[in-house]
Amino acid sequence: RIFENMLFTGAAKDMVQLRLNCDFFKAKAEGKLPKHKMLVFTGPIDAFYASQGLPKLEYRSIRFEEKVMKKPDQGFFQEAMVVNYTSAEVPFTRIVEYKHTPNQPEAIKAGECKDSVVYYEYSTAEGDPYYPVPNPANAA
Repeated sequence: RIFENMLFTGAAKDMVQLRLNCDFFKAKAEGKLPKHKMLVFTGPIDAFYASQGLPKLEYRSIRFEEKVMKKPDQGFFQEAMVVNYTSAEVPFTRIVEYKHTPNQPEAIKAGECKDSVVYYEYSTAEGDPYYPVPNPANAA
């Protein structure tokens, strides 16, 4: 509710107009955008850049692979929740073991769950865009 309180209470409530589920580019082309001093576009950034005649950004996506680790030492597969792997010799970018998070069920906290589930993350060019590629073309 922080954004609702920030945008829709006090002096801001008369100055902020929210529009949901509308086509920004169609409304702009038809001259139907409201008069404004500042407009915040919250859609896909590539769509906005394309409307300005700029090329699409290059993105990387992530493929997740789940593995069950049977009875790892000390109850955990790894020492931390997230371990990043930056070497080119390793095919994945990180391993995440959510068993480390503090809000686990009591059985896990008590050590009654002997196995652990980990997720390997693989960088890929296919799928939902997660990260823009840090290259000169994207920085232009």
